[in-house]
This record gives sequence, C-alpha cells and structure tokens, in this order.
Amino acid sequence: MVEKGVVISPDDIRRFASKIQGGGRGCWRWCGTFDRNGYGTFSVAGRTVRAHRLAYQLAKGAPRKHVLHKCGNRWCVNPAHLRDGTRKENVQDMRRHGTLATGSRNGMRRHPEAVARGARAGAAKLTEAQVRAIREAAHKGESMGALARRYKVHKSTISRAVNGVQWEHVRR
Repeated sequence: MVEKGVVISPDDIRRFASKIQGGGRGCWRWCGTFDRNGYGTFSVAGRTVRAHRLAYQLAKGAPRKHVLHKCGNRWCVNPAHLRDGTRKENVQDMRRHGTLATGSRNGMRRHPEAVARGARAGAAKLTEAQVRAIREAAHKGESMGALARRYKVHKSTISRAVNGVQWEHVRR
C-alpha cells in the first residue's frame, strides 16, 4: 500500500529498486525523476509519489506525517537515513542541513511569475482598476471608511491597497 490506498505490485517494487544507486550505510542516490524541489518521484498506479516516502514505507510501514532525511540529501532513499517526524521537526532539520528555502532561495522569489497576484489570487475582492481608483480617491482625501463602504470591503483591505502592502504590483 502506498499513499492513501494505492497498491504497489512486486513489479513496481522491482522498477523502484532499479532506480536506486548505492547501498550499505551511505546515501542511496535516486536515479529516477525529480520534482522541482529536488525530491525524487516515482509513479505507482498512475499516481506520483515521492521516492523517499515510498522507500520509508516499504522498509518501515506507512509514515504518520512527514518523512525526514537524517542526512539532509533530498535525493537519498536509504531507509536508514529516513525517519518519521512532525512538520516542526522537518523545518528544524531543513534549517540544520541548510536546505530550507529562505531568502533568495524562497520559491516566491525564485519564481515570482507563479505567484497569484491581484485578481488572480483566489480571495481577491478588488480588481486592478478598482485599486487604482481607490488610490486616486484616497490621494484626493476620501476616507478609508467611505471607500470601504463604496467597494463593500473592510477598511483594512482599503488600507493595504492604498499603502501598497497588497496590490504592490499595481502602478498608477
């Protein structure tokens, strides 16, 4: 069994094992495909699973939550280097290994085109044209409360739009 009810066959296990390089106590390099975060991936019954999670599950049973790399190598699938842990422990491990994507390595900074901004964001209440009009009206002295009533949003939404906390990509 793999990831919520997907059954893995003996052929899948042989195919999985054929994509592993190495053995013994050291890291076992995943030689299959990788996701954009550098984790190995494997296809089972039409579903893509992370290779290290599958390696853990085959060796130790289904993990409760997160599968952590003791060695800090995302490509490693050696079950001896993997352990079950919480999200908090996972973040602590990534910090310790230097693999936590912070600063310029953060996904939002590396791929700003992928970030849903403005009206593309799922919870957006305003359009770019409305934000421009709101900024113009606020510049002319209209109160945040009056603008909030007119656009049927909270005053904090108006304030964030006017001050560029949100909708910072919208120019006049």
